[in-house]
Amino acid sequence: MRVLLCVLIAPAPAFAQPSTCPGAQAWSPCDWAFDLAPTDNTDNFELRGEFRSPHHRTYVLRAFRDAGRRYVIRFTPTEGGDWEYRLSSSVPRLEGQEGKIAVATADAPGFVHPAKNLHHFQTENGQPHLWMATAADNFVRMPRPDFDKLVDQRANEKFTHLSVTIDSDSDLREAAERVRAINSHGMVADLVLSSIPEDPAACRKYIQDIAARFSALNITWMGLPGFEKVQHGRAILRTAGQLLKQFDSYDHLRTSMAEASSGAMAS
Repeated sequence: MRVLLCVLIAPAPAFAQPSTCPGAQAWSPCDWAFDLAPTDNTDNFELRGEFRSPHHRTYVLRAFRDAGRRYVIRFTPTEGGDWEYRLSSSVPRLEGQEGKIAVATADAPGFVHPAKNLHHFQTENGQPHLWMATAADNFVRMPRPDFDKLVDQRANEKFTHLSVTIDSDSDLREAAERVRAINSHGMVADLVLSSIPEDPAACRKYIQDIAARFSALNITWMGLPGFEKVQHGRAILRTAGQLLKQFDSYDHLRTSMAEASSGAMAS
């Protein structure tokens, strides 16, 4: 039986080993890839990892389909030290696998969240964060050299946030790579979701996939691109917000873009 298992996983060695994330570092996203074997059933396939930090904080991260039979768990450790993980999966050979990932410490500010007094924002290291934002229109369709030039320019202009929109036809792999580029310039990417489905089941599927792809990156959730003009916009945002709270273990800031003021959402 041991020999048969080795034959099945040979095309993608180290299915459940952290060797796919060598040199893991705090606040740096790590893509952990799983190539399913031909005998694995992909119908209703599920895979998630529970990652426990040295200070016993647990992050539950779901895999997303990257291409073909490849699935990825995108994980960002929030501190250095030895992290423990456990896999849960609909594929029996992945179910219950456990191990450790050694993470190096890093001098990085971490994600943005409200300060305890709620009067300003701060990063995970406790430093105040000045929210200076601008938008990058059509950021996925823009030729990559033009995009890189724009990001570099906005960083030099001391912007700390860059607002980008995920459309229904956006290439999500390319979108994630460009969000990484924004983060590499020290800026937070504010994700506007222009095509959140109204149907509850479709909304759940959409948000689960979006959260799996982007929540490990340095982002905020900016909801719809003008909720007042979207039919049933408030109800859609309420559902999406509840789902993001469920699927985003990093608990990034959640709000929405508005035509006039977000004050109308207060009720």
